[in-house]
Amino acid sequence: MRAEISTHAMRRPGRSLCLLAAAAAFAPGAEKAPPAAAPGTIGTIIARKVLCAQPGRYIGWPTIARARNGDLVAVFSGDRDAHVSPDGKTQMVRSADRGATWSAE
Repeated sequence: MRAEISTHAMRRPGRSLCLLAAAAAFAPGAEKAPPAAAPGTIGTIIARKVLCAQPGRYIGWPTIARARNGDLVAVFSGDRDAHVSPDGKTQMVRSADRGATWSAE
C-alpha cells in the first residue's frame, strides 16, 4: 500500500513539531483504509501527534518515511533560535509501533 504523507511544522517559538500522517497504516489501531479522498486531493489528515517539543525553540522542515523494517522515521531541523538561524541541528525520531510512541535517536 502506498501512503501519501502531509507534514506541517508549528512555526512559532515555543510550539511543537507536528507531523500529519495521511495514511491509515500510520494510525495506531487502524485496521481499515481511510475514507476515499476527493479527486485531486493529495491526502487526508486522519491524525495529529506531537513528536518532539522544544519550548522556546523553532522546529521546521519535517520529513517522514517508512524504513524497510516498517519503522517510521521523522527528520527535522530543530533546536533553532529562529527560522533563519545558523545554529540549528538535524534531528531524528523513530517509531517502531506505527506512530503510537516516538523515541529520540
